[in-house]
Amino acid sequence: MKKELIFSLIGYACVFIVCLVMGLWIFLATSGEKLPFNELKQNYLRYFPALLANALLITVIDIVLLGISILFFNLANNRIISSGWKLTNKLLIGLSCVLLFWQVFSLM
Repeated sequence: MKKELIFSLIGYACVFIVCLVMGLWIFLATSGEKLPFNELKQNYLRYFPALLANALLITVIDIVLLGISILFFNLANNRIISSGWKLTNKLLIGLSCVLLFWQVFSLM
Protein backbone atom coordinates (compact mmCIF):
# COMPACT_ATOMS: atom_id res chain seq x y z
CA MET A 1 0.00 0.00 0.00
CA LYS A 2 2.91 2.33 0.62
CA LYS A 3 4.37 2.22 -2.91
CA GLU A 4 1.08 3.10 -4.61
CA LEU A 5 0.65 6.05 -2.24
CA ILE A 6 4.12 7.32 -3.13
CA PHE A 7 3.45 6.80 -6.85
CA SER A 8 0.16 8.69 -6.54
CA LEU A 9 1.80 11.56 -4.64
CA ILE A 10 4.50 11.90 -7.30
CA GLY A 11 1.78 12.02 -9.96
CA TYR A 12 -0.21 14.60 -7.97
CA ALA A 13 2.88 16.78 -7.52
CA CYS A 14 3.69 16.70 -11.25
CA VAL A 15 0.12 17.59 -12.26
CA PHE A 16 0.00 20.33 -9.61
CA ILE A 17 3.20 21.97 -10.88
CA VAL A 18 1.94 21.95 -14.48
CA CYS A 19 -1.44 23.35 -13.41
CA LEU A 20 0.31 26.18 -11.54
CA VAL A 21 2.40 27.09 -14.59
CA MET A 22 -0.60 26.98 -16.90
CA GLY A 23 -2.69 28.88 -14.37
CA LEU A 24 -0.08 31.64 -14.32
CA TRP A 25 -0.31 31.96 -18.10
CA ILE A 26 -4.11 32.03 -18.01
CA PHE A 27 -4.09 34.59 -15.20
CA LEU A 28 -1.73 36.90 -17.05
CA ALA A 29 -3.57 36.47 -20.36
CA THR A 30 -6.97 37.28 -18.87
CA SER A 31 -5.87 40.16 -16.67
CA GLY A 32 -7.42 43.54 -17.34
CA GLU A 33 -4.48 44.74 -19.44
CA LYS A 34 -4.68 44.15 -23.19
CA LEU A 35 -1.02 43.60 -23.99
CA PRO A 36 0.43 42.38 -27.26
CA PHE A 37 1.51 38.73 -27.25
CA ASN A 38 5.24 39.49 -27.06
CA GLU A 39 4.84 41.73 -24.00
CA LEU A 40 2.54 39.20 -22.37
CA LYS A 41 5.11 36.46 -23.01
CA GLN A 42 7.88 38.59 -21.49
CA ASN A 43 5.74 39.28 -18.40
CA TYR A 44 5.11 35.53 -18.10
CA LEU A 45 8.80 34.65 -18.39
CA ARG A 46 9.71 37.16 -15.67
CA TYR A 47 8.17 34.83 -13.10
CA PHE A 48 10.80 32.16 -13.81
CA PRO A 49 14.52 32.10 -12.98
CA ALA A 50 16.89 33.12 -15.76
CA LEU A 51 17.80 29.48 -16.38
CA LEU A 52 14.17 28.57 -17.14
CA ALA A 53 13.04 31.81 -18.79
CA ASN A 54 12.41 30.20 -22.16
CA ALA A 55 8.89 29.37 -23.33
CA LEU A 56 9.97 26.31 -25.31
CA LEU A 57 11.92 24.92 -22.35
CA ILE A 58 8.96 25.46 -20.00
CA THR A 59 6.65 23.67 -22.44
CA VAL A 60 9.03 20.72 -22.77
CA ILE A 61 9.35 20.50 -18.98
CA ASP A 62 5.54 20.51 -18.70
CA ILE A 63 5.30 17.71 -21.26
CA VAL A 64 7.88 15.64 -19.37
CA LEU A 65 6.12 16.25 -16.04
CA LEU A 66 2.77 15.23 -17.51
CA GLY A 67 4.31 12.09 -18.99
CA ILE A 68 5.79 11.25 -15.59
CA SER A 69 2.44 11.83 -13.90
CA ILE A 70 0.65 9.52 -16.34
CA LEU A 71 3.30 6.84 -15.78
CA PHE A 72 3.11 7.05 -11.99
CA PHE A 73 -0.70 7.12 -11.94
CA ASN A 74 -0.70 3.94 -14.03
CA LEU A 75 1.86 2.31 -11.73
CA ALA A 76 -0.24 3.24 -8.71
CA ASN A 77 -3.44 1.94 -10.31
CA ASN A 78 -1.89 -1.49 -10.88
CA ARG A 79 -1.54 -2.01 -7.13
CA ILE A 80 -4.41 -0.02 -5.57
CA ILE A 81 -7.27 -2.04 -4.18
CA SER A 82 -9.47 0.88 -3.11
CA SER A 83 -11.91 1.89 -5.84
CA GLY A 84 -12.00 5.53 -4.68
CA TRP A 85 -8.28 6.04 -5.16
CA LYS A 86 -8.36 4.14 -8.44
CA LEU A 87 -11.17 6.38 -9.75
CA THR A 88 -9.34 9.52 -8.63
CA ASN A 89 -6.16 8.39 -10.36
CA LYS A 90 -8.05 7.52 -13.55
CA LEU A 91 -9.64 10.98 -13.60
CA LEU A 92 -6.23 12.56 -13.13
CA ILE A 93 -4.81 10.38 -15.91
CA GLY A 94 -7.52 11.81 -18.16
CA LEU A 95 -6.72 15.37 -17.05
CA SER A 96 -3.00 14.75 -17.59
CA CYS A 97 -3.65 13.41 -21.10
CA VAL A 98 -5.74 16.46 -22.01
CA LEU A 99 -3.08 18.82 -20.67
CA LEU A 100 -0.38 16.82 -22.45
CA PHE A 101 -2.18 17.15 -25.79
CA TRP A 102 -2.67 20.87 -25.10
CA GLN A 103 1.05 21.33 -24.46
CA VAL A 104 2.07 19.36 -27.54
CA PHE A 105 -0.42 21.35 -29.61
CA SER A 106 1.07 24.60 -28.30
CA LEU A 107 4.44 23.57 -29.75
CA MET A 108 3.03 23.54 -33.29
